[in-house]
Amino acid sequence: MRNPSAHRSFLLLLSALSLLLGLPSASATVHNVQTQCGATGNGSSNDTAAINTCIGQLSPGDTLEFPAGTYLVTSLNPINVSNVTIDGSNNAATIISRNTQQGPLFTVGQSGIGWTNNPSCTGGNSAFGPASALSATANEQATTFTTTSALNGISAGGYVLLLQGGQDSSEGSGNTGCDTSGCRAELVNITNVSGNTYTVATMLHDTFNPGNAAVACPASGLISGVTLQNITFDGGSTSAQTSGNTWGVEFNDCVNCTVSGVTFQNTLGSAFLHTANYGTTFSNVTVKGAGSEECGAAFQGYANSNMTFNGISLSNLNPGTGVGNCNGDGAFGLEEVNLDNSTVTNATVNSSGAGGRPMKLTAARWTTYNSLTVENGNNSAGFNGLSLEYYSSHNTFNNCTITNNAGGTSTGSAGINSFGNFNQYNTFSGCTVSGNGNVQIYISNADYMHLAQDSNDTFVGNTITGMNGTSTQGLLIYGANACVNNNTFTSGTGLNPGISANGSGDMGSGNVLNNTSSNLSAGTCQSVTSAPGPAPTPAPMPPTGLVAVVQ
Repeated sequence: MRNPSAHRSFLLLLSALSLLLGLPSASATVHNVQTQCGATGNGSSNDTAAINTCIGQLSPGDTLEFPAGTYLVTSLNPINVSNVTIDGSNNAATIISRNTQQGPLFTVGQSGIGWTNNPSCTGGNSAFGPASALSATANEQATTFTTTSALNGISAGGYVLLLQGGQDSSEGSGNTGCDTSGCRAELVNITNVSGNTYTVATMLHDTFNPGNAAVACPASGLISGVTLQNITFDGGSTSAQTSGNTWGVEFNDCVNCTVSGVTFQNTLGSAFLHTANYGTTFSNVTVKGAGSEECGAAFQGYANSNMTFNGISLSNLNPGTGVGNCNGDGAFGLEEVNLDNSTVTNATVNSSGAGGRPMKLTAARWTTYNSLTVENGNNSAGFNGLSLEYYSSHNTFNNCTITNNAGGTSTGSAGINSFGNFNQYNTFSGCTVSGNGNVQIYISNADYMHLAQDSNDTFVGNTITGMNGTSTQGLLIYGANACVNNNTFTSGTGLNPGISANGSGDMGSGNVLNNTSSNLSAGTCQSVTSAPGPAPTPAPMPPTGLVAVVQ
């Protein structure tokens, strides 16, 4: 005869293992918002209360299921339960905002960004804080950091957000200030605690210095194992510049989570805001009809680490209204602030018809971009196609396509623009850069404080083509120690010069100039990505005729 006590012990052990491994429990439930909670999905009734009922019933391992239909909502409750799946029945379900409002219309994790003005855990996402200052400098590539006081609730397996300021933001700053777009930050996983010294699972991807007001913020409210899949979120407008939600979906504070096969559309500002995620995967994500309001990029992230992006498509972004700081220019496309140690593959930003920056990286570090396309960002403001700003370093761009961006000549804009404010060790390999206004690739010294501290960038095996019938510059370098090897410059396309190297220590070989000019020093060099180099000598200002407008 079966032993009841042994059977109960086995079930308890199985339940404990399931929780430990993030597996669904034996009592996992599918919460069908129609059959179990009374939603109609008929496109005319308000389904908010019914869906909130199902959200309130979620437990780890459960599924929140949206059968085929259109669900009108006003304000849904956040989902803060680990190991749940939100499923839209093979993209047959659409959640649409019923009223014009600030938003977001759907939230996973805590709502709020924070950390955009000063290195502090307060004023934003409630999953973090209180902070403790770092007691000593924690160098890039180190595996530990030490704080002045113990971090509340943090032990092995926990997570900590490191924050700091830094000199030379896009509007000028001292060491303890932050860029307008955000502070320098990294979300780290703790593997060991010894007193006030914390060991991280991967190396640190920036140097965190008490002189930059560096602090550590314990993460006490993260969730894990959430899957959002096969569903469409709609901000509720047919003309996103005049009605609908400002914010679409927020997906925050999630460890080892998944967003797959999801469409985000029709918002005034950011359609998909993702903050403080670690080890999470975004795949087959579509964003359209979004960006601009409240300066929200259509696809916008803050402080995400160890991420995987595979298949991101942005198109039909909002045009500018001609009025206001951000609305006047129109949509920014893809913007990542503090993205580190991640991989981005097959991302496309088509900015046709929009007026803002197609793609912007701020304090983004040690990330690889494979097959990135940034295109059709022409506009009267002359914004760059791809902007690297404020300590964006050690990033690699493989086989990118940067084309038809950046407005007209003599605007200071470029297809690719590295801003001069400490962007270093970035590599461009096998890219096609063509048809961009003014300059195809610009390593700038037009930073706000004119420190011109970009350095150690590598350009290898790229094809650079101008705008037929228009005079543009090919590769314009005002940074130090650039390595330029085996690039091809297309003749007869208005490139003049092909290479203009004005920084100290710039050199290279094997470049095919095709009748374009070059002043690059001949020499043997290779990409250096693993260690910081010496502080570069400030480069001269741009020559007369190139108006240095920071975009």
